[in-house]
Amino acid sequence: TRFSWWQLAAITVVIVGVGMKSFVNTASGSNSLILGTILILCGCFMHSLTNIINEYYIKRYDFPPTRLAGFTGLYSIVAYAVYFIAWSSWRIQEQIVDEIHSKDSTVAWVALWYFLFTLANFLHAAGFFLLLGRIGNVGTAITKGLKTGTYVFISHSIYCSSNDKYCVFPLDRWQRTLTLLSAILSIAGVVAYGYSTKKYNQAKAKKEKSKIVDDGQGETSASGGKDTVHLLTFAANALGNLLVGFLPARKPWFKCHWRRALIPSAVDLVSQVLIQFGVVLAGAQIFTILYNSCIVWTVVLAFVFLKTRFSWWQLAAITVVIVGVGMKSFVNTASGSNSLILGTILILCGCFMHSLTNIINEYYIKRYDFPPTRLAGFTGLYSIVAYAVYFIAWSSWRIQEQIVDEIHSKDSTVAWVALWYFLFTLANFLHAAGFFLLLGRIGNVGTAITKGLKTGTYVFISHAIYCSSNDKYCVFPLDRWQRTLTLLSAILSIAGVIAYGYSTKKYNQAKAKKEKSKIVADGQGV
Repeated sequence: TRFSWWQLAAITVVIVGVGMKSFVNTASGSNSLILGTILILCGCFMHSLTNIINEYYIKRYDFPPTRLAGFTGLYSIVAYAVYFIAWSSWRIQEQIVDEIHSKDSTVAWVALWYFLFTLANFLHAAGFFLLLGRIGNVGTAITKGLKTGTYVFISHSIYCSSNDKYCVFPLDRWQRTLTLLSAILSIAGVVAYGYSTKKYNQAKAKKEKSKIVDDGQGETSASGGKDTVHLLTFAANALGNLLVGFLPARKPWFKCHWRRALIPSAVDLVSQVLIQFGVVLAGAQIFTILYNSCIVWTVVLAFVFLKTRFSWWQLAAITVVIVGVGMKSFVNTASGSNSLILGTILILCGCFMHSLTNIINEYYIKRYDFPPTRLAGFTGLYSIVAYAVYFIAWSSWRIQEQIVDEIHSKDSTVAWVALWYFLFTLANFLHAAGFFLLLGRIGNVGTAITKGLKTGTYVFISHAIYCSSNDKYCVFPLDRWQRTLTLLSAILSIAGVIAYGYSTKKYNQAKAKKEKSKIVADGQGV
């Protein structure tokens, strides 16, 4: 979608107007957690992406907007039903009824308001999807300006008597100015956008008509690519995790808290989906660079939520590993193609969610004594169930087109691909087993740092497999710049891991010695 400068100016006016009112209502709000802020931003991005996909389906596949809204609601209801049955169905009295009574209300009164809330959502969804099919995403989003304008006056009639800042003319001069500017800019921006869009579309139609006449073409055609979204690589990763769950552990499956394992599994599922689609959009080369951000995310999240503290030597070693890993990624992507912004954002969000999953896993292992292998098993189990639902609904009736024909188009056979898929699943099993067992012993940061060893060995394995066909994968490539980066990458990655291990050992010894001295000084022997 392209915009004229007048449309962009109108959009800016609406954003400023909506933002002003939000700022008035939150001027005295409390500080939020970094995690909450990032999750909300990722959620807003995904919400906008959902609407973009909806508009694409309406235009590309002639999908009726109301039916699309219906299917969205249906799938959401099914997902919520699974969650509710697993997590809340056995706590209705505690979580709902008692909560209502604690607020001096009744179930019937809350049910009435819940019905009205559902009705409001129905009206909102109906208006939104019908507008989406007519004026598109941007136009629909811009109408939020009208919502802000009416919000000012509705808030005045409901809340003004109890809270001055909700009045159209609050006593505070600064709030009064912002409130009025918010209402004026929001409504004016919507009107300006509608007018500029009408003029832009008229000019665009006139230009296209002239072009058709000049080219002598009376018809235009569009062709789409073949959808290959079976996500079988995701299934292999889930199967690998599931198989780890059958390794020996001090607790059997049925004695582990399976409901609690839903949380890291859900976060991991979101992470995998974001990364999978990010790779499709941005490419594997961009992914190899951005995936290294997982080390940074892991260190930050461990510091914030697990209260992990590091010595300066450990931080220096972590920095060396990050630089070493990043160097090799940069060598392999130096001549790569440009990536889409969307794919890059999806991969970064996926990396953050991946690191968050591992932080939750470590917390569960330490806090609830959850066996690492069983936690991996539950993660794989829930992922397989989610993937099975997706595959049955989306790909089961297109196996010939999406899988078999795709294999034959690459001059291969189903049996050969099945063999490699089995080996890929086995590799995922070994990776998951090593990861979760290490997670229980050395924690998240230590496990993330071992990626440095992976990069070091990657240099030599790449040499053995790809050097004959691509010089940049050789240990000593002809290009001097690539040779320098490759050697530095291998040296720094491995040296950083060794330095981190040594500095961690020294840090833990000093920490234990300090705690022992404190116990002796306090006269405590136990």
